[in-house]
Amino acid sequence: MDFLAKGMDIISKGMIVFGGVWTVWGIIILATGLNETNGHSIRDGVLRAISGALIIVAAAWLTTMDFNFA
Repeated sequence: MDFLAKGMDIISKGMIVFGGVWTVWGIIILATGLNETNGHSIRDGVLRAISGALIIVAAAWLTTMDFNFA
């Protein structure tokens, strides 16, 4: 059994879920900032949405890595 590969698969799935939630939360903050015309909220929302997307990309990249050392 390849426990390291299974563990990394579970971690990457968790990271994809976290990145999706983080992206949605950033979009909500962005929409609130646009509604209130608050520059700081707009900036924070954009940065959170982008960072959530980067987390998803990193998690997807983890699934492509090969952890077989034999």
